[in-house]
Amino acid sequence: MSVRKIRVIARRLRPGFRFAQPGLLFRRFGAIDALAAAWASDTVMVSHDAFKGLIFSKGCQGHWLMKFANRKAYLKNANAIKEVQLAKGGARLAQLLNAIWP
Repeated sequence: MSVRKIRVIARRLRPGFRFAQPGLLFRRFGAIDALAAAWASDTVMVSHDAFKGLIFSKGCQGHWLMKFANRKAYLKNANAIKEVQLAKGGARLAQLLNAIWP
């Protein structure tokens, strides 16, 4: 799958979508085992956005309590993140398969 096709799919899922770090997904790596680390790093960066709009406070017995600053906005953002991550997952699977069977 080409970079162009993946971007078209991503834009259909989320209009105006742009990869935060162009090339992170499509960069050529020297070794196939470097793919997982790059993908994990990207996912950690996305997790910062996933927690926006949540307020955490310490509960009892080592548990945390969570409240929404704006539940509707949080859920909208969470769904957008899921769509983009799903598109990246498909692209990454294609990248891995292309690396194994060029």
